[in-house]
Amino acid sequence: MDIRNLGFYQKKFLKILTKEGKLARFLPNVYQEELNKLIDEKRRHQEPVRLRVLKCRQIGISTWGSSLNYHFTTTYKNKNALIIAHDQESSSGLFEMSKKYWEHTPEMYRPMRRRSNAKELIFDNPETDSKTRGLGSMIKIETANNLSAGRSKTIQCLHQSEKAFWRDAATVQTGLYQSIPYKPDTVILDESTANGVTGKGEQFYNDWHDSNFTNVFFKWTHNPEYEIPVTSDFKPDHYEKELMKLHPELTLPKLNFRRYKLKNEMGSALLDPETQFSQEYPLTEQEAFISSGRPVFNMAQVLRDIESIKTLKHEVGEI
Repeated sequence: MDIRNLGFYQKKFLKILTKEGKLARFLPNVYQEELNKLIDEKRRHQEPVRLRVLKCRQIGISTWGSSLNYHFTTTYKNKNALIIAHDQESSSGLFEMSKKYWEHTPEMYRPMRRRSNAKELIFDNPETDSKTRGLGSMIKIETANNLSAGRSKTIQCLHQSEKAFWRDAATVQTGLYQSIPYKPDTVILDESTANGVTGKGEQFYNDWHDSNFTNVFFKWTHNPEYEIPVTSDFKPDHYEKELMKLHPELTLPKLNFRRYKLKNEMGSALLDPETQFSQEYPLTEQEAFISSGRPVFNMAQVLRDIESIKTLKHEVGEI
């Protein structure tokens, strides 16, 4: 039994609240399993983990990040984990997951806990005068609104959530990265949905294209929950047929899910339904970035035009 294997630890010891509000075992989904494999590979080669995830909505990446923090600080001694999100509510929500993991960890594997409050969870002997040592590890939260977040302590595991929505990501990130050494058994997880290529989302966009992190893009079509059964008279329209050619995993139930979202839940004063769907549920990295933010043009049409240009035949020659 290898409790330092993240996937094993999740399935054996951790419990989460499902979308239905029920307490259940942490059974990694397809996206979380892929990240588990990446983590295992890095650790096997004694490499620092530097992971950036561009995601669609509601696929469990933040939950996975919280399980990573908890696993890291409860299976290693003297490790500091920091969770930082774009606002207090989001940071606190991620932190509450860690507390729930501890509450439901089997007693024989549950570490001693010295302190648990709104900002930090310390795994150590609660009796400070005892000779018995605890793990000496801790999980702490901050918000990106604190521009000096993370500067006061060395960090071994950093979880940056929804960085594309931070007020001043460049300043906060600069301080954070100086606090985490580039050594084995250190982790930076930078996960976010896209938020355009300028404004708040610019730093995440630049990092996605310019840094040496391992980049992982997760599109919505791999999520088995994003399907609605179809009737026998369901037929794809012309545009849907084109999408199916480009993305063979787009089944009829997935197209039906897309139709339902477009008709019932998408569209606003700022975005047409197609563009908003592409923002929330992108099929490509390019679509994620150029559909998000506040685009001037109809981005669904722009994306179609880009794909059509790719198929044009052309010749290269001298002028």
